[in-house]
Amino acid sequence: MPKVTLCVSLLTKRIFETRYGPGIAKIERRDIMYTYLQGDPMNLGTHRYRSLQKLLPEKVTVNVSANLAARLLAKKRQVYVGYFLHKIFQDEVLIYVHAQVGAGKPAQTAMKDWLEQNNIEEDDYGLESAYTSWKRKNRLLEKLRQKSVVNTHKIDPGSVKKSDTFSGVPYDYRDVIVTCNNVYNVGFCNLLNRNIKNRKGFVYVPQDCRTRDITHPRKILCYLLSQYCWMSSYEVAKFVKLTPRTIQRLVSKVSIEVVTQPAAQEEIDSIIAQTPYLCRTNRPQPQPVL
Repeated sequence: MPKVTLCVSLLTKRIFETRYGPGIAKIERRDIMYTYLQGDPMNLGTHRYRSLQKLLPEKVTVNVSANLAARLLAKKRQVYVGYFLHKIFQDEVLIYVHAQVGAGKPAQTAMKDWLEQNNIEEDDYGLESAYTSWKRKNRLLEKLRQKSVVNTHKIDPGSVKKSDTFSGVPYDYRDVIVTCNNVYNVGFCNLLNRNIKNRKGFVYVPQDCRTRDITHPRKILCYLLSQYCWMSSYEVAKFVKLTPRTIQRLVSKVSIEVVTQPAAQEEIDSIIAQTPYLCRTNRPQPQPVL
């Protein structure tokens, strides 16, 4: 397996050392980090590229498959992927803090616990800036939660119960997608409306039809990603191949059905009950390879 050196932040380097040990990190296909390295960040301008080089002063060497190594060795991609990893781990901190705050723990204490679990010093990742980012993110999520049930189709606001809007810790979108596929059994390609390529290279193409067997699960998935994962319509569009406007219309339609039809709420509750975890960062992390 070829080796690739990435430009990363100090936070990312500490996490790699904790999860894979010092030296070269061997990342298998089944590892979630392999999926992160396949991320397709936006191409940035020259000025932004130079700024990222200053933000990512550390180096991390990974051992991956030949196909992924060829993509990582493309022009400037080592910096773009390093920045992409930095943003992912920043989001992991915020999600972990949300879960702990929901359990009654202070936010700053939760951040210190996360740093200790990943062997990160406070000087490596400033608590003050992280706490400020969490408060900013928390205010944004609170606004999204308040607007999650939109009265666009002449629904009496008094008929919408307080419990109709999910207010807990956001679910992980990967768990929601897998659960929806298991419940409806329509295939990921039909559920996400995009081509899906398996490990053997075979490409599954979605059916070119609009039967309820396919459109209904896709509509429910958009609703769950929006309401229970706190994702905007543009973020949902990255996974479900639909326009953001179409996703907004589907979410609004399901929101009305949940209020007016008890069976729709029961269907949503049954899917959420089968979703295994609230927060993927609470799952056991792989041990370092000595």
